Amino acid sequence: MSHTPGPWTIRYHPDRGIEGFPIGPKTITIRGNTEADDWVADVGRTTGQAVALANATLIASAPELLEALENLVEAHDQEPPMLTTEEWDLARAAIRKAQGG
Repeated sequence: MSHTPGPWTIRYHPDRGIEGFPIGPKTITIRGNTEADDWVADVGRTTGQAVALANATLIASAPELLEALENLVEAHDQEPPMLTTEEWDLARAAIRKAQGG
């Protein structure tokens, strides 16, 4: 099974629906970066705007986190392990994105 290609972006739509699905002022939408502009997820803001944005940021970083982990595992599984600065830089960048940086 394959997921919607990244990068995923956060979009806040305060007063309109998307693809026929009504959303209100308490919804943050995460979309894929494809020609179809695929819907990935909606994050409700019932926990407060800061928490909802942090949750949306973490979800939107999923493709980069997955890629970074796959690269680390692949490099580690080589004999001998060949972890390079590039793998660590990708991992650090994915973590920064997940943390909102």
